[in-house]
Amino acid sequence: MDNNDLRPEESRADSSRVNIDDPYEVRRWCQRFVCTEAALRRAVAEVGTEPERVRRVVALGQRPRP
Repeated sequence: MDNNDLRPEESRADSSRVNIDDPYEVRRWCQRFVCTEAALRRAVAEVGTEPERVRRVVALGQRPRP
């Protein structure tokens, strides 16, 4: 996504929290973490809105199971 795809207020979005109530933010975090919206929402429900914790949970969920 380049800056032309962003809403003006999105460029100033709070990157310290994952906001799943804003569709634009959901899309941005899904692109950043390379995950589905469902995976993002599950991770936030599990660990809260801190991006690094969400990223770790999303990454674990995408690993192939033995």
